[in-house]
Amino acid sequence: MADNHTAPAPFDQLEADTVLRTSDTVDFYVHKSILMVASSVFETMFSLPQPADAAQQSVIHVSEDSRTLEYLLRFCYPLVDNPVFDDLSKLEVVLESAMKYEATEACASLRRALQNLPP
Repeated sequence: MADNHTAPAPFDQLEADTVLRTSDTVDFYVHKSILMVASSVFETMFSLPQPADAAQQSVIHVSEDSRTLEYLLRFCYPLVDNPVFDDLSKLEVVLESAMKYEATEACASLRRALQNLPP
């Protein structure tokens, strides 16, 4: 099994209450409260009852690679600069992930970015 790596700032704060582990084994330290506001999928997931012996910091495996997840989280987190896209294929993958997680504000921002892509 590959070693896990930690995502870049601001997703490297070990005191976060949740870890999103990507398909390329990068750990993103995130806050449930932010994810719940940004994504109805995470809101539903985190509202489900947890076992009494559940770890304080849950690890959730996601199918996205680290670049895609970082770009998506940058649209979800307040006071974090949104990524700038110069390539339709990169934007497309992030938009698909935003739609998967039902991150409506991120979807809206990504659609605007799509309109602003150079021809």
